[in-house]
Amino acid sequence: MGQAHCRTYSEETRRRAVELIRLGAGKKLIASLLAIPVYTARDRIRLHGSEEDGAPVAGGGYDWQTRVDAARDHVEGGLTLAAVMKKYRIGSDRTLKHWCRLYRMGGPQALIPRRGGRPRGSRNHEPARVRRLEGGERVSEGEGGVPGINPDAPRGVDARGGARA
Repeated sequence: MGQAHCRTYSEETRRRAVELIRLGAGKKLIASLLAIPVYTARDRIRLHGSEEDGAPVAGGGYDWQTRVDAARDHVEGGLTLAAVMKKYRIGSDRTLKHWCRLYRMGGPQALIPRRGGRPRGSRNHEPARVRRLEGGERVSEGEGGVPGINPDAPRGVDARGGARA
């Protein structure tokens, strides 16, 4: 859905962008020379700036204290997104904006890493069209959820093989 507008650039284009960044070229110059959008050049500069400049590092793996400190510096300290990204070496402004939103809503506790995905033990262990009777006998539910009627069985035969009335 969101991938429709994404482009993948060749290895040669990415290599040339990194060379231009190391030479000190700005986003507009890089965009015009490589025929890429300015925002793409800006993102490349953020990711591939020189290490001496304290440029952000691509990839996650930020600990809880770094998240809290970065969000606090932007929300309460008034530092710009770019300054915070540079200070804590955060690779994406979206990541930092997300942390700031969570920090505003719930404070430092909102940034504690949580286990994602489906809760354990929440799946149904039996097929949806089968239920158990009081004696432990399994009965398939047919059309309309009527127990004992198998819609795939020949006419006049119920789920247990007996005749239907």
